[in-house]
Amino acid sequence: MANLTCGGRCAQVFLILLNTVVLLFGTAFLVVGLIFKFGEQKFLDEKIKPTLGDINLEGNSLYYLADAFTVIFIVVGAVLIAIAIVGLIGAGCLVRWMLVVYASFVILIFILEIVAVAFFFVMRREFNDTIITGMKESIKKANQGNKEVRDGIVYIFDSFKCCHVDNLRLVNQTDRCNTIESDAIKDCFESLKDKFDTVSLYFIIMGIVILVIEILCIIFAFWICAQVHRQKGQKVV
Repeated sequence: MANLTCGGRCAQVFLILLNTVVLLFGTAFLVVGLIFKFGEQKFLDEKIKPTLGDINLEGNSLYYLADAFTVIFIVVGAVLIAIAIVGLIGAGCLVRWMLVVYASFVILIFILEIVAVAFFFVMRREFNDTIITGMKESIKKANQGNKEVRDGIVYIFDSFKCCHVDNLRLVNQTDRCNTIESDAIKDCFESLKDKFDTVSLYFIIMGIVILVIEILCIIFAFWICAQVHRQKGQKVV
């Protein structure tokens, strides 16, 4: 095994610690995804399936897109676990080729995350307009007597303590909107948006932390690789 300098040893220890954190993150993502996908506690209630069916993004129902997040959690969790294991073995055993592969994957993920964030901000306005239009269409169907859609609308009204979109006092309102205090509720899109913004804030903070961890992992991995490469006469698998 190569003899690292003091700085190299510190980089090795930090890389092991950082990958342990990544491993825990990956396990958490995987478990949450599996619970929501296959457990009794579903990500979205079946009652709102007909309601969200009127909201389509690029030809795909919002219900199925939202439900797809469970699959994304599972995939992301599995990928993080795999990368963390490679990083742990590479750093712990000073396996140079594994560190190179590990750093390459982390760089690729870093680039994909930046692209995904940019795409999200570019498409956010279109996404908001699509949600508003779809929710209005669902409310219209509920007022016309579609029971399945109506049940979903009432479920959303009750869950988010909201009523309608753009206008809380639309004519021909559903019974539910006539039996609650209008002053105590919000526009449904605004209510959903507020909750989404709150969740987004946590994801942004977590995303920044992950990006910082990724940058440190890349630096430490190449640092160790450089020191291992300098060790002449040391056999590194």
